[in-house]
Amino acid sequence: MKLNKSILRVMKENMGKYLGMLYMLILSVFLFVSLNLTAQNLRYNKDEYVRKNVQEDLEFYTLNKINDIGKIESKFNLKMDEAIVKEYEDGGKTLRLFTPNEKVNITSVLEGSMPRSGEIALDPQFAKSNKLNIGDNYRIGDSSYKISGFIAIPNYAYILEKEGDFINNPNEFGIGIINEKDIKNGTYLYSVKYNNENQNIYDISKNLKTYLNENGVNIIDWVYAKNNLKISVLDIEVIAISTYSIVLPTIILLITVVLISIVLGRMIKNEMAGIGTLYALGYRKKEIMRHYLNYPIILSLTGGVIGGTIGLIVQKYIFDLFLEFFPIPVEKLSYSPIYFILGIILCGLFTVVGSYISINKILKSSPVLLMNNEIKIKKVNKIERKINLSKFKFKTKFAIREQLRSIPRLVFLVTGVAIATVFLMYGFIAKCSMGYAINQDSNDVFSYNYEYILKQPTTDKPPVGSEEISGIRFAIDSTLKDKFELLGVSKNSQMVSLKDKHGKEININDNKFIISSKMAKKYKLDIGDKLSFINILDDKKYSIKITDIAKTNTGDYVFTSIDNFNKMMGLKKGEHSAIISKTPIKLDKDSVYMVNTPSNMKDMLADYMDLMEAFIYGIAVVAFIIGIIIVYIIASTSIEENKNHIALMKVFGYKKKEINSMMLNGSRIYVIIGYIIGVPIGYIIINLIFKIFEELDIALEAKINLPYILIGFVIIALTFEISKSICSRKIEKIALSEALKTQKD
Repeated sequence: MKLNKSILRVMKENMGKYLGMLYMLILSVFLFVSLNLTAQNLRYNKDEYVRKNVQEDLEFYTLNKINDIGKIESKFNLKMDEAIVKEYEDGGKTLRLFTPNEKVNITSVLEGSMPRSGEIALDPQFAKSNKLNIGDNYRIGDSSYKISGFIAIPNYAYILEKEGDFINNPNEFGIGIINEKDIKNGTYLYSVKYNNENQNIYDISKNLKTYLNENGVNIIDWVYAKNNLKISVLDIEVIAISTYSIVLPTIILLITVVLISIVLGRMIKNEMAGIGTLYALGYRKKEIMRHYLNYPIILSLTGGVIGGTIGLIVQKYIFDLFLEFFPIPVEKLSYSPIYFILGIILCGLFTVVGSYISINKILKSSPVLLMNNEIKIKKVNKIERKINLSKFKFKTKFAIREQLRSIPRLVFLVTGVAIATVFLMYGFIAKCSMGYAINQDSNDVFSYNYEYILKQPTTDKPPVGSEEISGIRFAIDSTLKDKFELLGVSKNSQMVSLKDKHGKEININDNKFIISSKMAKKYKLDIGDKLSFINILDDKKYSIKITDIAKTNTGDYVFTSIDNFNKMMGLKKGEHSAIISKTPIKLDKDSVYMVNTPSNMKDMLADYMDLMEAFIYGIAVVAFIIGIIIVYIIASTSIEENKNHIALMKVFGYKKKEINSMMLNGSRIYVIIGYIIGVPIGYIIINLIFKIFEELDIALEAKINLPYILIGFVIIALTFEISKSICSRKIEKIALSEALKTQKD
């Protein structure tokens, strides 16, 4: 078709617009292909890992060995495996060692080999962070062990030190496998996998828990897999990537479809007389439609192929990036062409359908109307009719009318800038929220620096300068989704300080149950309310009456005196399960189960912030480019519409600065409106994401600081100024002869 010979020429003449739209299509298909393939590969390899290495349904720690495992397996129709666990701390680094399992949570060797006597295998994250290689010697206490390889354990798909953590810190904490001959005086960890997978694990495990308690097994911790972040975070990541792989490409693709429709609509309006002539010469609507649809087809095919190819290549690097956080074995990587093909098809379908609707609006007019350019005349809309512009100068009148005569385009400009702002704010709010979590006063309640959790409760008085404390985690209901910690504290504690919302100190007495304000807000509790809960270790039910609310951002806690705690739990007077202090204290290592330091979470968040920097800057760059493309195409389309007006202004002696002001500055207010709308939307979106995290016992509060709001505004304003600068060159190129062209005979 001879008409098609003009396509490349037209694209070359308007290269900026078409390159901008091509970039958006490439980005959309790239995200679709790369994220979907990454999610697919993560899901497949995770599922294979869970199946082959028999990931647990639950696990529990005990102080005494269970001798009748075979009997328990037969009685309750399950698999049970025993591992000995021992922690070693040296130089601020903690290594948790396990003996290898054979039936449940089977160790996977990622590189090297399983350790023999005198050897050790480490998780790859800890080894990499501490610059340890296979063949190196690693010292534990007075002994040295040769590193035989790097391993992964199914119940540590995401390596966290303790419950309550949600960011791993491989520089300071890691796991390893060691031969049973090389480990002494450890804690027993039992992993359980039920043979019938179609059962409610919580319900069927009650009998097992009762049996163990009745047979003298001293359970010190009981964790279900579905509530274990070390297991569930990987599932959450797969779901998140799958969601992003649909939402992000779709948003970008829809923006691009609108941009293409605007550009094609403008081009067709400029060529209406020619289209009418083609009708008169015998060309059919189908032929002309096919010609104009070639533009979105060329763009979508080019963008789809390039974006899909980049996605196929880059997905391997994205997948490897996730393996940095989730040490799982890789069975295989799929490069299935389905997402590549689907990405191109969806890209083409969206752009062609959107363009068809835009083109058809004009082509359905009669040849006479087209040849006379009658549908090109702008109608005065209701808004413009009601606004009295008589008091304004011509320049102001022109700018206002120019904006008001294309309301849909203004709406899209505001929407596009708002979306670019949401992308920008997503990174900024995440950064500010993490910064707030790092810098908030976590010592508003706790002022100790060390917490020594004991293997068994004791009535021995703690060393001078330290205090006794006890704590048990409870669940609000049988789903075990909502949990909190009940703390028994010394009445005159110097390391636990509680204040109400007025700043008045709350005394910790025997008759008081004080909840944290964070917990009160989360569960909508108030003073005088009844709180019922379940002990996770033995399924006993309790209820208390809330007497006070302590203002704090620190966790979900209920505080009472240690005497009241012991009475409630049926323990001896003076008994406690932990010791807190401001300085390190000497205790028998064999009596200590774990040592916690409040600074650990700050360190983890700080390390995570460092990892997020590149991600935040990447989002900012993408938002910046999207903003430039949207503003540029909207502004350049307006210039195309007003070529003859601009030429007349030049004839009448208007200066370049004045013309630019009338044509381009009118959009500034709408860019500002788009930014103002985008900031709260971005805040709402990330706040919703944080609320999902709350379901996982991860508490983050969405925050955005004024400096970042101003930085975001500067970035969006810069996109407008750059787009304006590019468009001003188009205005310069408009010849005076355009003024001589008639719009209508």
